[in-house]
Amino acid sequence: MSAKPQLSRKAGSNPSYSRPVYLLTALCSRLWALVGTMGVVYPSGKHLFGYVILISLVHSAVAAAEIYRWKDDEGNVIYSDVPQPGAEKVELNEPIILPAQPVPGSSSFSRKRKEKPPAKPYESVSITRPADEQTIRDNIADINVAISVRPALQAGFGHQLQLLFDGQRVGKPGRKMSFVLPGVDRGAHTLEAVILDRNGQVAARSPITTFFVHKISILHRGP
Repeated sequence: MSAKPQLSRKAGSNPSYSRPVYLLTALCSRLWALVGTMGVVYPSGKHLFGYVILISLVHSAVAAAEIYRWKDDEGNVIYSDVPQPGAEKVELNEPIILPAQPVPGSSSFSRKRKEKPPAKPYESVSITRPADEQTIRDNIADINVAISVRPALQAGFGHQLQLLFDGQRVGKPGRKMSFVLPGVDRGAHTLEAVILDRNGQVAARSPITTFFVHKISILHRGP
């Protein structure tokens, strides 16, 4: 079996690593493990900084102490920063840093949030029932109201519809396009549909529709 190279770790002994270099080597090992948990294959973006620091620390440790190599009595190759009789100085090459490679899905272009297109302007908002100037003859007078919006109400942008009856709000803004106004009094009345954006501002409104309610009176004659 071939002899395996060994690294002496006992600080201050002969052969050995000096304590500062040993501690720095341990720190580098921990940094390398930390970088490994990031799941990065190529140094890129914020992880490149970690690689540069790690390589710089390793190179600084190597530059701070010369490395020597020799074989013990059993033929094992020993490395240490403490020279020994017959030890050979190891010539170290400059570290090679690979250029940053783009990681799929992490480039600045792929991280750019696609701008959502603005809401489309409404072509028309109208009250289709009752018709404008319509007369409704009904003693009960439950009035059905229908609204048409084109294009359709853009709820994805936070738009809501508010019905106004005689200038007063009917319920809360929402997505309903039909309403029932129970027991409307006789006389003239107005309806208007208003589309509100997410900030409560008017995005569109219908023309005002006027309708009339007539109720039949029954006269009772005395005996």
